[in-house]
Amino acid sequence: MPTYGITALAEIHAGIVVTSRGGYVAIESSWECGDKTYIVAIKGTRTGWLRNVRANPNVRLRIRGGTFSGTARELLDASQRQAAMDAYCKAVSAFEHLEYRMWRSGRPTRSKIEELHRTWFERGTPLIVDLTK
Repeated sequence: MPTYGITALAEIHAGIVVTSRGGYVAIESSWECGDKTYIVAIKGTRTGWLRNVRANPNVRLRIRGGTFSGTARELLDASQRQAAMDAYCKAVSAFEHLEYRMWRSGRPTRSKIEELHRTWFERGTPLIVDLTK
């Protein structure tokens, strides 16, 4: 399978780094939810690491709590996408306030941050990584 180039390191959301065949990249946006991690390529198919993950879905994630292996897949089922979007968009912590300031002007509020995440989710390419123990 081909390995595509990695784009420059992007913004880190929730402190996650994905290692896939061809290199590693700081993920633009993600959210952890139990034994799953949701990842959104906010620039969609133009994202280099997304092409790598599509070519080889076996990834390693460095997130809070350590480094984990998993299998990434795109969210195609409508109910899975909705559950993922709900978990992803409602995640607001101190980090997201800083993240908001990198992308938007004005004072970050919970509703503005949720809207930013919703925009990324809808325009980007959401994936789920099923973590293995």
